[in-house]
Amino acid sequence: MKKIYVLLIIFLALTGAACNLGVQASSTVSDEHSGVHQGKPGAQITLVNNQVYKLEIGVEQILALKLMTPYSHGEMDIRVSSSEGLVVQEPTDKLSFTLEHAEIYEIPVKISASIAGRHYVHLHIDVTAGDRKMFKSISAIVQTETASEEPRLLRGVQKAGSNEDTSGDDVISLPAQEEILNR
Repeated sequence: MKKIYVLLIIFLALTGAACNLGVQASSTVSDEHSGVHQGKPGAQITLVNNQVYKLEIGVEQILALKLMTPYSHGEMDIRVSSSEGLVVQEPTDKLSFTLEHAEIYEIPVKISASIAGRHYVHLHIDVTAGDRKMFKSISAIVQTETASEEPRLLRGVQKAGSNEDTSGDDVISLPAQEEILNR
């Protein structure tokens, strides 16, 4: 009987010591990494106005892309590229910003398009905040078309309405089948 008590005391002492080690190990995690990050991995940077930019073929336009970040100190370097069919005239080199609290960073991008369709302006961002170096790629959507072309996004979209609609668009009526369950 004494052996069981001795073994029980040894067991409790060992498990209690192991629990204390776990508490000590978890308390050594720095506050910088203990926050829960919501969103995609990488640097915490977002486009302020995430919209589809319209552009006519052959016309140069300046997009004012605005970035927002919660970092209050450090350095941000941005390289701009584009998908096929879109040409970036400016900026051709890397842009650099010093990070400040609650600041919005504007990147003027001069572009033109050679073919109609959906294209992307890519921002490749490197952020150095303290001893951490983080990366993120963000893309802005550019829809290009000729001046006489109706928007491609609206082509072929079925419009709601009744068969008596006088807009000239035919509405497709489909039979509906419902099953009502009483609970």
